[in-house]
Amino acid sequence: MNLGDLVEIGQDYAHWREWYGAAADVLQQLPFMPVLGNHETYDTPDEEHSTLPLYFLHQFYLPENGPQGLQRQVYSFDYGPVHFSVLDSQFQEEQSERPGLLADELHWLEQDLADSRQPWKVVCFHKTPYYNKAVRANEALKKALLPILDKYQVDLVINGHDHAYSRTYPLRGDHFGEHPSEGTIYLITGRSGRK
Repeated sequence: MNLGDLVEIGQDYAHWREWYGAAADVLQQLPFMPVLGNHETYDTPDEEHSTLPLYFLHQFYLPENGPQGLQRQVYSFDYGPVHFSVLDSQFQEEQSERPGLLADELHWLEQDLADSRQPWKVVCFHKTPYYNKAVRANEALKKALLPILDKYQVDLVINGHDHAYSRTYPLRGDHFGEHPSEGTIYLITGRSGRK
């Protein structure tokens, strides 16, 4: 899994050529399940100008079981005893092109988790509800997602975006648990190499 920001400017194919060149050995040997990051929505070096992640959507063969209009951008799959739900957390970048994205995802996620019979549930998306830096708090995402994650006892949430590794203690409703069974662990994967 890659938790987003595969490239710097998602609508510049020169960046994708560089990425494929660097990732070729891994991609030839392992299944690859990407998560959409905010950089996949950028169409200029200016981070304030975003669009739909067209290059991302047209080059990966991903499950098409997400909500209507968000297939391959939002999806889920089972791997052994684990159910993975993959979300698009770029509702701010995509709001002008795709209003209602977050509401559609929340409705889909609730049904997706309710239908899963796997003993382990993992949810992946790019922007985390628990940032390493207080100035990057995403309270809207946190308020929207946490009730669903708590209700379906998601075991692990994996995020990217922050350029550092961290994890929480098990959390349920913003309260720490003593054991993993008492909440969800939120993991920020950091990154490899320099930006």
